Parts: sequence; C-alpha cells; structure tokens
Amino acid sequence: MRLMTKFIAATAGLTLASMAFAADPIVGNWQMSESGQPKAVVKITESGGKFSGVVISGQTEKAKQYVGKTVILNAENLGSGKYKGKAKDPRWGIIPAVNADITLNGNKLTLKTLKGSQVLTRK
Repeated sequence: MRLMTKFIAATAGLTLASMAFAADPIVGNWQMSESGQPKAVVKITESGGKFSGVVISGQTEKAKQYVGKTVILNAENLGSGKYKGKAKDPRWGIIPAVNADITLNGNKLTLKTLKGSQVLTRK
C-alpha cells in the first residue's frame, strides 16, 4: 500500500511539473492570408512572459521582403485566450507599433488594432 501511495504521488508531481513547462497555446507558426490566399507565416515565441511574432516566410513576392520583421511585440497573456500587446504592419515603415488585442480561439488567432484586424490560422 505504501508503495502505491508513493507511485501516485510521484506521478501527480510529474504531471504538474509538465503542465508548468507546457508552451503557451499562442506559441508556434501562424499563417497570414489575404483574400483567402496564403501570404506569410508568422512565428510567435515567448520570452520572459512576453510574446513576439516575426515573419519567417512569405508566399508572395511582396511578403518575402518582410521576412525577419517583427509584427507582434510585448504581448501578455491575460487568460481565457486573450492577449494584449503591440502590433506593427511591416508595410508601415517607420510608423510605430500600435496597441493590439489578440484573441485565440482554437486554431484561429485574431489580431485587432485601430487600423483593422487580421485573422491568422495555425500552420
């Protein structure tokens, strides 16, 4: 009986530890589309509790020139699939990033700013 109790406690500890280190669901590659056509892939990463997104590939000649550009900056997880941060369209040039509300709903990520919105899908 004592061995079974230790086994259950160890298993529970490992489960909790793995949950603590699980990646946030926003982390990964996301497909940007325009008029239903693939445009670019954005990779979202986490560092120090903040999320950023960088264009890692372009499917159009125009989108290819933005590879390496940051499009999501300093986003924070507010819980329940909601994030708040900054967004920048690489076409804006030197115009600063604007406030953005980001919502994760399954395999769709909606990025809303005062300048418009963009829906990304899990890649």
